[in-house]
Amino acid sequence: MDRAFLHVMSGFNGLLVAFVFHVIVLAQGQIASCVPEMKIRKNMLCTASSESKLNISCPVTYCEEIPAVGWIKIDNKNNFIHISGTNQVTITQEQTGLKDITSHMIFRNISTDDNGIYRCMISASNFSLESHNINVNVSGRTLETADRIPIMVNVPQLSWLPYSFMCLGILLLLMTMTLTSSLSKCRCVCPTKTALHKTEYTTAVYTLTTSSPAISTCDA
Repeated sequence: MDRAFLHVMSGFNGLLVAFVFHVIVLAQGQIASCVPEMKIRKNMLCTASSESKLNISCPVTYCEEIPAVGWIKIDNKNNFIHISGTNQVTITQEQTGLKDITSHMIFRNISTDDNGIYRCMISASNFSLESHNINVNVSGRTLETADRIPIMVNVPQLSWLPYSFMCLGILLLLMTMTLTSSLSKCRCVCPTKTALHKTEYTTAVYTLTTSSPAISTCDA
């Protein structure tokens, strides 16, 4: 009995050791297969107006060690330029979950010089990764303002033209009425003088011919 019991216990211990070893291997395999991830979609596009504020976020999921997050810009010659915090750009990082962090690159007063391709980058003791491209497109506001200025300046000038024509027409009408009135007064005065002259002449004739009443006339 003792030998059989010992044999059974020996077999059980062997199975237990094998099970524990298998569990350890599986756990190590799961840890080794864990890969950090940056949740930025391909060909991401960020648009902004010049002199405005732009916030670009980079969500990161990690395994054990918290990675360091950085930002780079790719210029026209495919050179990688590391971006650090300045008066115009601020880089922050916050914990957003149990194994999640988010890095923010904030442009306070973005300009057309900031156009280009950006990437989020994470690094730890045993790995480093880069995100997909982030395309930043900044539209200038100076051209839009310049296009609107001529319209705002010309509108008041055009609005005064009808009033100018109206004033000129009223002035011409007043001049015409004044001239017509003057001519009317002249016509009224001239016949009166003629009538007076005729009356005096007729009276004179009448005085001279008082001796012949049949020849006198009173026609005007």
